[in-house]
Amino acid sequence: MEMKGGLSDLFASRRLVVVSNRLPYNPSRTSRGIRYVKGSGGLVTALDPILRLSNGLWIGWDGGTGPPMKEKRVTVSEPEGEGSYQLRFVNLTEKEISHYYYSFSNRTLWPLFHNFIGMIHFSSADWKTYFKTNAYFAGTILEEANPSDIIWVQDYHLCLVPNFIRYQNPDLRPYFFLHTPFPPYDTFRVLPWGKPILEGLLGSEKIGFHLKNYADNFLDCVEKILNGHVDRERGIVELEGRKVKVGSHPISIDYDAFHDMALTKRVIKRVQKHRRRIEDRVVILGVDRLDYTKGIKERLLAVERFLEKHSKFRNRVLFIQVAVPSRTRVDEYRVMKREVDETIGRINGRFTGEGWPPIQYIYRSISREELVAYYRLADIALITPGRDGMNLIAKEYVASQVDMKGVLILSEFAGAAEELTEALLVNPYDIETVCETIHKAIRMSLREKRRRMEKMQDLGKRRDIYCWVRDFFEEVD
Repeated sequence: MEMKGGLSDLFASRRLVVVSNRLPYNPSRTSRGIRYVKGSGGLVTALDPILRLSNGLWIGWDGGTGPPMKEKRVTVSEPEGEGSYQLRFVNLTEKEISHYYYSFSNRTLWPLFHNFIGMIHFSSADWKTYFKTNAYFAGTILEEANPSDIIWVQDYHLCLVPNFIRYQNPDLRPYFFLHTPFPPYDTFRVLPWGKPILEGLLGSEKIGFHLKNYADNFLDCVEKILNGHVDRERGIVELEGRKVKVGSHPISIDYDAFHDMALTKRVIKRVQKHRRRIEDRVVILGVDRLDYTKGIKERLLAVERFLEKHSKFRNRVLFIQVAVPSRTRVDEYRVMKREVDETIGRINGRFTGEGWPPIQYIYRSISREELVAYYRLADIALITPGRDGMNLIAKEYVASQVDMKGVLILSEFAGAAEELTEALLVNPYDIETVCETIHKAIRMSLREKRRRMEKMQDLGKRRDIYCWVRDFFEEVD
C-alpha cells in the first residue's frame, strides 16, 4: 500500500498507535448491530492510511454515554481501501465525561489556551477527575503498546498522558501534538495546576505545536515555572537527564481531496441549485463550530455594519453562516447560541427586503460534499475567529476554489494567517475595518482574486497534511 508524502518507509515496519479523546469512527446502531462510520476530520484523513499500512491502533472514547462496550476493540476497514486497523475503546463514566471532558478540558484548558481568561472555570474536583482519566488513558496505552510502536498522543484533553506512560514504562517513547494555541506565561500562570500540565507534556519524546509562537510560549513556561534548561535555537528542553524536542509544524488538509471533490458532478449540481435559488447575489460564507473563540458574534456585527454603511448592497448580498453544534451541555455555549440566534433575528428583521433575509443560518452538521459546494458557491469566505490554533476551514476554502474567483478574509489571530498571507487579514474585533474589507473584497478585480488564490493554492498543494505528518516524524529513528 503506497501512501502520499513519502510516509511508507517510516511506517511500513513500525506500528502507529494514535491516542485521542475521541475515536475516528462513530458508532451507529442498526438492526444488524453496531456499525462504525468514519469521521471526516483532517487528522482522520491523514492518519487512516498510515494506520492501515502499519496494522495500527487508535485508542480513544467513542463518544457514548451508555454502558461500557462489550468488546475492548474492533477492527475497521473500508470497502475501497487496503488493510485495516483496530480501535481500542476507553469507556468513560458519566462523572468522567462531565468533569474531565465537559468541564476541565473544555471550561478550563480550552479558554486558557485560547487566552480567554474571563471564561476559565476553576475546580479542584474537575482537576482530580482529569488527572485520573488521563491515568486511565495511559493505562490503556500501557496494556496495548510495544517499545517498537510510535505512540502519538493528541491534544489538550490528554496533557498528562505522556508522563504517565514514561514513568510506568521508560521503554515507551510517546509523542504529543497540541492542536490549540499555547498561551503566554502571564496567562498560563493563572492555572493552579500548570506545573503538572507542563510535566505531563514533557514526558514526550517530542511536542509539536502549530506555530513557533506557541512553541516559544511553552518554552517560556517551562523555563519560568519548572526552571528547565531550554535551548531555544535547537528547540530542546533538558529535564532530568532527558532531552525533549519542541517544534512547530502547521497542520494542513488533504488538499487534493477537497480540490477533486469540488470538481465532481454532485458538487457542481449542488452549486447550480443554490445559484438558481439565490440568483446573482454575492455570497459571503462563514463556517465554524458554535464556539465563543470563533468570533461569530463580532462577524455578524460587521455584516450588519456593512448593510448599514453600504445600503446599495442590500438585497444584493447573502451571508451564509454554518454553525456546527458544539458542547451543548456547557452553559457558556448555550448562552452563546441564544445570543447568536437573537443577533441574527435582529439583523434579518432590520434588513429583510422583498422577502429576502440577508443572513441564512444553518445550525447543524453538514456533509463534506455539502460543505465543499458552499465553498465553491461563496464569493467571499469570512473566517474571523477571535483566536484559533490554525483554522482548517480557511485552507479547505482555498482548496475548493477551483474557479479561483473567491476572496478569503481571515482573522490575523488564526494560526493560518501566518501561511495564507495573500488573504485579506483583519482584526475581527475591529468591526469597521472588517466591514470595509468586505466592501474591498466585493470590488476586487478577477485578476487580483486569481493572483491571490493561485499563491495560496500553491502553498496548499506543497504543504498538505501528509507533509505535516512527515515533517513531524522526520527525526524518528
